[in-house]
Amino acid sequence: MLSGTPIVVLINGASASASEIVAGALNDRQRATVMGTQSFGKGSVQTIIPLKGHGAVRLTTALYYTPSGRSIQDEGIAPAVVVDAPKDQQISGGALLRESALHGAFANPGPLNQTPGTGATPAPVPQAKSVYSAPIKAELIGKPDDAQLKAALAYLDRMITKADRSL
Repeated sequence: MLSGTPIVVLINGASASASEIVAGALNDRQRATVMGTQSFGKGSVQTIIPLKGHGAVRLTTALYYTPSGRSIQDEGIAPAVVVDAPKDQQISGGALLRESALHGAFANPGPLNQTPGTGATPAPVPQAKSVYSAPIKAELIGKPDDAQLKAALAYLDRMITKADRSL
């Protein structure tokens, strides 16, 4: 088992849906450090229902929440450690879209299990200020020049060294 082993999850504006839930869950459970830039903010599940000979209907059938009850819809996950890709590694010329910019997107419904009027909200999870930037070019991801990966590996190295010193 990897109990206590440091973990880093890298996210950026192209991180959406299930990847945001994984990052949010590991963050909420304080099991990983989320690094990178703000994620996309897709906190809903759509089911496509084909209509015989007439296209399809897209129906929102569920909402994603992190274990703390926080909705990621329209907000995404803010990394605990912001690591922006250098400009020359970012996808250029593309619009920086967020879930909220898409036609038909709905607003964040708020925390799960909040009783109206009580003001009760889940305990906040430490996050850095939201940083929106273009994602890293796909051909660089995981390669030796990937600046965000280098930052994550350096962070893990510091965490492991720190743990070794405490033994």
